[in-house]
Amino acid sequence: MLDGLMAIQFKVLTVALPLWLIGATAAPRWLIPGTMLTGLAAPPAVRLAVRHQHAQQAHAERWWLRRRAAIVSATGTTIQQR
Repeated sequence: MLDGLMAIQFKVLTVALPLWLIGATAAPRWLIPGTMLTGLAAPPAVRLAVRHQHAQQAHAERWWLRRRAAIVSATGTTIQQR
């Protein structure tokens, strides 16, 4: 399903959006390559941001697990998971 959505998005960015810009707006012609370059650069930028956020989240989870283990071992109690 995701592959189908990505295929539709690709067609919209490469065909439908430039045709709409030419026919329905008074936008300058240089805007067409600009939108295509934006569509080309946006997915890798989003992937990098998501990967960076995931790395930070994984680090935070490991940190919390270590601290929780230290608290349990120091007090001899148990901590319920949320």
